[in-house]
Amino acid sequence: MMTTRVSIDIARPRAEVWRTITDIEGTPDRIRDVETIEILEQPEAGLVGLKWVETRSIEGEPASGTMWISDAVEQESLTTLITGHETVYESTFSLQDKGDDTVLTVELGSTTFNRSAAIWVWVMNLLYWRTTRQELRSDLEDIKAAVERA
Repeated sequence: MMTTRVSIDIARPRAEVWRTITDIEGTPDRIRDVETIEILEQPEAGLVGLKWVETRSIEGEPASGTMWISDAVEQESLTTLITGHETVYESTFSLQDKGDDTVLTVELGSTTFNRSAAIWVWVMNLLYWRTTRQELRSDLEDIKAAVERA
């Protein structure tokens, strides 16, 4: 599994950051590259099982994917999954206190189902590692701005 990790300090308590990152429907209002969110499945309780289609701009082109929350620990971590090209992409957001502030970290990893997919993902990760880090950083900066503005 290849992973990329990016963190940002947010000048707000963990509860406020958690509220923002778990408001999936409001994502287009906070993250500039996310164009639309369409909720497909809403769990009866909690966040695990929430499923949606997210359309975002990637290098100026719209791209859509079906995502879902696979794990959530209140005010600690949130894990989402998306599949494509015989690969599962996993994003985990984790929150840690830093005095009165919060450190928000996102870790993006991928797991492949077969050798050819593994080679494809490895090559794509090498080619787009810097772009992926920049996109993750941009998302975190947008989240920070939204939380600190609220």
